[in-house]
Amino acid sequence: QQIEESKRKTGRFSLDQMSLDKIDAKRSLVSGVLGIGFAGFFYPFAYRVLDGIWPAKNLTTLVKKSVVEICTVGIIVNSVSIAARGYLVGHDAHEVKKHVVVEMPSVFVN
Repeated sequence: QQIEESKRKTGRFSLDQMSLDKIDAKRSLVSGVLGIGFAGFFYPFAYRVLDGIWPAKNLTTLVKKSVVEICTVGIIVNSVSIAARGYLVGHDAHEVKKHVVVEMPSVFVN
């Protein structure tokens, strides 16, 4: 949240503006659990599926897998992650949906 606030105020992020006492422990825990879940379970499953579709190991196949992963798995994982953090900190469905819609274009391009 501090990073997002910093970017909105100044248009850029600076570590000088960070403060450890302002870190949201619940949000950090939720983000960590989601990261472990996706990195440990969802991504390996998705890459096994993509390897089954395109088993070859060459540049063309790598590009195909990357594009499909970004356009499907990347969007799904980031949307679920943003939404889950919103719900777990107490936002209602309307607020969460609005936040996901606002944030996803910049997440996708990033």
